[in-house]
Amino acid sequence: MDKPKVIIGIDPGASGGIAYFVNGTAKAVRMPKAVRDLQDFLRYLKSLGSCIAFMEHIQFRPQDSLTPGKQFGIVKMLGQYERLTATLQANDITVIWVYPKTWQSYLNLKVNREENKTERKGRYKAAAQAYYPAVKATLWNSDALLLLEFGRRKFAFDIDWITEQLSKRYRDSDKNLF
Repeated sequence: MDKPKVIIGIDPGASGGIAYFVNGTAKAVRMPKAVRDLQDFLRYLKSLGSCIAFMEHIQFRPQDSLTPGKQFGIVKMLGQYERLTATLQANDITVIWVYPKTWQSYLNLKVNREENKTERKGRYKAAAQAYYPAVKATLWNSDALLLLEFGRRKFAFDIDWITEQLSKRYRDSDKNLF
């Protein structure tokens, strides 16, 4: 597999972001609110050259049902995730879905059970800033920047993992045609 011109990291939440690396430079934008704005932005990225996106995989977990109101938020986020996935695919941008534990472990950012969410997000923000000092790391873009770094490292050091993920996805999609 040839390395694409544009590598993208996506935190698919409504308050997430999209980070991308092209021509030796990383940039990040807030997640567009409107599908048309997302479509325009993805067209812009495609105009820069071949693209591949590493997007955090979202799923409903059994413990999510224990927190009142959390189910509604998860359902809303899954809808955003599906719209984002469809828009990426409509723009012919290859997507690799990455579980949070996968990218966090790979970047040595495993969840520490003793820290709260605010502390964890602060740690992720600091890591993103260290990887990309020219980009102002924030709470909205840090996960996207870290997914971008995960993708860049996979291309540099573990291209077989990328090939495996893509072939697995195509095998799985063939099973779900009807």
